[in-house]
Amino acid sequence: MTFKIFTEDIEARIKSVNKGNTNISHILNSKKHSISEEEFLTLISEEANPYIEKIALRAKQLTELRHGLVKGIYIPLYLSNICHNDCTYCGFSIKNKVRRKALTAEEISIELTNIYNRGYRNILLVSAERNGFSDIDYLKSAVALAKKIGFQSIASEFGAVDTEQASKLKRAGSDSFVLYQETFHVETYNRVHLFGLKKEYQHRLDGVTRAIEGGFQKVTLGFLGGLADYQFEALSLYRHFKYLQLNHWDVQFSLSIPRLNDAEGAIKSSYPVSDLTLTKLLSAFRISFPEMPILLSTRESKELRDGLTQICVTSLSCESKTTPGGYVQSNEELEQFSIDDTRSLTTLVNDLEKVGLEPVFKDWQIDLNGEF
Repeated sequence: MTFKIFTEDIEARIKSVNKGNTNISHILNSKKHSISEEEFLTLISEEANPYIEKIALRAKQLTELRHGLVKGIYIPLYLSNICHNDCTYCGFSIKNKVRRKALTAEEISIELTNIYNRGYRNILLVSAERNGFSDIDYLKSAVALAKKIGFQSIASEFGAVDTEQASKLKRAGSDSFVLYQETFHVETYNRVHLFGLKKEYQHRLDGVTRAIEGGFQKVTLGFLGGLADYQFEALSLYRHFKYLQLNHWDVQFSLSIPRLNDAEGAIKSSYPVSDLTLTKLLSAFRISFPEMPILLSTRESKELRDGLTQICVTSLSCESKTTPGGYVQSNEELEQFSIDDTRSLTTLVNDLEKVGLEPVFKDWQIDLNGEF
């Protein structure tokens, strides 16, 4: 069975919520393990805005109950900006007349070693998407290099790969797969994806399932805030999570909702997602899925990241560069999008510790002797 998005049904469901009788206090005081779809919609409605502090407080309570005060820290490494897709919101789009770069094996090794020596143990490897993924061996080699250097967690964000390609990445050492639908709204999806494999909506939507079939048991998914109505996107993602959890109960799912940022040749947001709305969305997802890790990138400001980390976020990126490489040799001309939080690792760690949080660089793992 394939997961489907039915636009008219979702739009009707949003409208059907009785906004004149939203008992938000009842939802927040519920002792249930999770909340219903209608309750989720109530929490993300415009009528919930006056209750945002109470919603955030409940999210904070659940975060501390399920995840403690620990905050994971990771760093992305972009391998290539050579892309065969035309996406109107992305700086890597094939139509953009920017210099293209794919790191060589030697350059990847140098960048990874530099990052490892800074203290990072969790890394996200990212690459622009090429038609047919003829470079899967290139991506697989990058994963293997990261594993050889000693990274404990290696996440792959290489697009909607097929099952065999996912299996190759998993066997090479990647333990986590990342895939954003960008937008669940079909009409919008077709409007912003003009060319390339990524233009195929259902192929993208099925990508998470193929990754799981390829062996991944940790998967992060989300949407790009600002492309379509946030309530439509959030309900679609909620349903996708419910479907995936029902059919793949042994997989750990994570959530991330990046927002559309300035990028070379990219469109501006038609549906801006405010800080208040993002806080409301992430808090509602935390209340709906208490055990789910929530990630937040350096696209967001220091102030917002500090606030959300105390409410519902469990993992943060740091010192991010969105150019191929970028840590040893920086070149902003090649970046995918701009970042906002430019704090150093030392500063971020200090800021987290000042408010009683515990930054970690490595998850517990069992060694070959079976000991922690």
